[in-house]
Amino acid sequence: MEKKRSTGHCKYLFLLILLCAAVAGTIYLFPWMTKLGDEAFRQEFGQWIQSLGIKGWFLILAIQVGQILLAFLPGEPIEVIAGMLYGTWGGWITCEIGILIGTCIIYYGVRWFGEPLIEKIVSKEQRGSYSFLQNTQKLEGLVFLLFFIPGTPKDALTYLVPLTSIKASYFFALSLFARIPSVLTSTFAGANLSTGNWHISLLTFLLTGLIGLLGTQYHKKLLYRLNTASHSEEQR
Repeated sequence: MEKKRSTGHCKYLFLLILLCAAVAGTIYLFPWMTKLGDEAFRQEFGQWIQSLGIKGWFLILAIQVGQILLAFLPGEPIEVIAGMLYGTWGGWITCEIGILIGTCIIYYGVRWFGEPLIEKIVSKEQRGSYSFLQNTQKLEGLVFLLFFIPGTPKDALTYLVPLTSIKASYFFALSLFARIPSVLTSTFAGANLSTGNWHISLLTFLLTGLIGLLGTQYHKKLLYRLNTASHSEEQR
């Protein structure tokens, strides 16, 4: 009994440290993240990163990991900068590595802490919207689809899926492969910005925005159908 109580205290202490680190990271990164939407700042930031050499690459990687952990921060500005700095494919690889690291941290963190961690990060409304994940027989396919659809809250979803029965290896693979189109379009746009092909970047942003709007509408309808089906199953 004493051993279990001690383990519980250690978990909550670690959770407190993790939350403090998240708050500190948010305070430190938030001014940068909000400015990354400004083109002039992205150019200036990119030049500074290049001046750091390999340290700059690790900094971009760390920012990408932080964006996954801090689910409310947008990921597109980082992906665009990665494309500007390292090209379409180099930026994509950098972002995918960061996404994998962040996803691993979240998965095992959620598996260890469970609901207490989720309640601090994901809103009650979002948790309710994805409650069907606990009752579906096609979990892997749905996870891939939800991560693949443009406009879905992928980072919040990253915190919710580990509460299901999905295996870690499946989750990592599905989330990485499903994110490829969205990450690749952002790094492609960034690469073209760095070479002065503004018209290609603008067209990419416009198409991505349009697809994102359509994806958001489809996502809402899909959640409605899945939650309705889940409630019907529960009532039987």
